[in-house]
Amino acid sequence: MKRVSVTPIGKVLENYFSEMGLGEKMNEQRVLDAVPGVLGQFIYKFVTSAYIRDGVLHLRVNNSILRGELNMQRTVLRDKLNGAVSADKMIIKDVIIS
Repeated sequence: MKRVSVTPIGKVLENYFSEMGLGEKMNEQRVLDAVPGVLGQFIYKFVTSAYIRDGVLHLRVNNSILRGELNMQRTVLRDKLNGAVSADKMIIKDVIIS
């Protein structure tokens, strides 16, 4: 039996999740997983809550000075998170830091 084509398992799973309508949720989870790497471990220690609702990343920060600094960097943070997950698609539309 001759093998016609080989498809990596990652691609097969990605196609399956897309067909099942779970592609968007998978991308959102990838963004949440990328938050500590983009912010850095020291800054991420002050994040008490992170979730995504309607394409908006909500971060709750318990340090007021850090909250102010992150609010000034919202667009940069959004672009870095989108770039870390997907180069062709904008997953996060905005970042709200409270």
